[in-house]
Amino acid sequence: SEMCIRDRHIILKRNEELLRSSCLDPFTSVYNKTAFQQAVQEALEKKAKEEKGAFFILDVDNFKNINDTYGHLCGDRVIIEVAKQLQSNIREEDIIGRIGGDEFCIYLGHILSDVYIEEKAEHLIQAIRSIRVDETKNERLTVSIGICVVKDREHYDNIFKKADHALY
Repeated sequence: SEMCIRDRHIILKRNEELLRSSCLDPFTSVYNKTAFQQAVQEALEKKAKEEKGAFFILDVDNFKNINDTYGHLCGDRVIIEVAKQLQSNIREEDIIGRIGGDEFCIYLGHILSDVYIEEKAEHLIQAIRSIRVDETKNERLTVSIGICVVKDREHYDNIFKKADHALY
């Protein structure tokens, strides 16, 4: 009977891994577009009436140029680095996803002040600026951020549209 328990454990673990892999962008290990959307929608539905949130869209500036100039391997490395910097500069509870080639989104819940949102955006911009595009040159990475402050219980699509609008 011990064998059965072990097998069951292995099967459950494998299911967990499959579930995880279907939710994660294989490249950067952050949520993929669909999983991110679901996670944020859930957070929005659970949000207390007076709780404030913030939705960030981040777009790497001139990314096509990086790919064209340095090649796709360099472009890939840059995207992985961006994901790492974003992950290490947000809280455990914040939700992060890669929604396109060089586009990332972050949802921050339980925000106490607008100052925190500004500081966090500034902090992320600086973190990404620390990434070097090319080791030999001093070319730094820059990023544009669109922000939507979430006060009411809104739907994901509305928030996304507002942040996207702010980005451009």
